[in-house]
Amino acid sequence: MDGFIVNITIEDCVRDNCSSCCRQKMLTITNTNQTIELQCGYVVNIIQANSRYFTVLIQNGTETIIRQIFTTFETQICLPNRCKHHLLTISGSVTSNT
Repeated sequence: MDGFIVNITIEDCVRDNCSSCCRQKMLTITNTNQTIELQCGYVVNIIQANSRYFTVLIQNGTETIIRQIFTTFETQICLPNRCKHHLLTISGSVTSNT
């Protein structure tokens, strides 16, 4: 991520038959050590960025997911969960830090 700043928006929704819980986070990420906590024990790190997209690493101790998120549209990712529907919607912009 040398020289880049990522402004990220994450909508983190967990639903089951009886309830739903959606949380939205808008953060500015400046290095790969910053961790974004999600529901159900998942965390997100941005591991790479350039002018067109950034790469996210999503983990929960068992599952590991790596995705490129292009800055031109939102990306939805369905996360593995035993009894619930867990959906992330991620979007963002990348700016140069130099």
